[in-house]
Amino acid sequence: MKSGERLDVKVRKSTQVRFVYLTAWATDDGVVHFRKDIYKLDGTGFVSGQPRALPS
Repeated sequence: MKSGERLDVKVRKSTQVRFVYLTAWATDDGVVHFRKDIYKLDGTGFVSGQPRALPS
C-alpha cells in the first residue's frame, strides 16, 4: 500500500463482498453519531439485498 502500486491477484475461490452504509450509529458510551447521507438512501426503504437503481 505504501508504494501506491496496483497489484492484481487472482483468487482461488470466489467470495461474496458486502458493504455496510451507515448514516447513524450509537457507540458503547451512549453517544449517537450522524453523518451526511451522501448516497441519499435514508428514507428510501433500501435496507438489504441487491442494490436497486434510484429514480432519476
